[in-house]
Amino acid sequence: MITILSFSFKNQAPYGYNIIDCRAIKNNPHSNPEYHGLDASDIGLREYVLKDPRAKSLLQDALQAYIKGAERIAFGCSYGQHRSVVMAREFKRMLDVPAVLQHRDLIGVNYE
Repeated sequence: MITILSFSFKNQAPYGYNIIDCRAIKNNPHSNPEYHGLDASDIGLREYVLKDPRAKSLLQDALQAYIKGAERIAFGCSYGQHRSVVMAREFKRMLDVPAVLQHRDLIGVNYE
């Protein structure tokens, strides 16, 4: 079973994971007042993150790692609240296989 993790680079990258750096996604909800107060489950925020072409590329990188046998994939961003959470959730949805989804640095929620 695969483990998918979201995390904040401010709290250091986790050991033993294939790391996908979501800081490359320029659509950062933290920098856009329209998305302040919203969490990564908000549909508009999700669409905002995923419309950046880099998001699709990073999901493909994660898929390639999974195909090559990676059992632990982590999506990281600056604060671990938006981009990494959206991407981890999207990757789990994309795979459609049993997976453990964890949000290490998400305030208020750790596991789904």
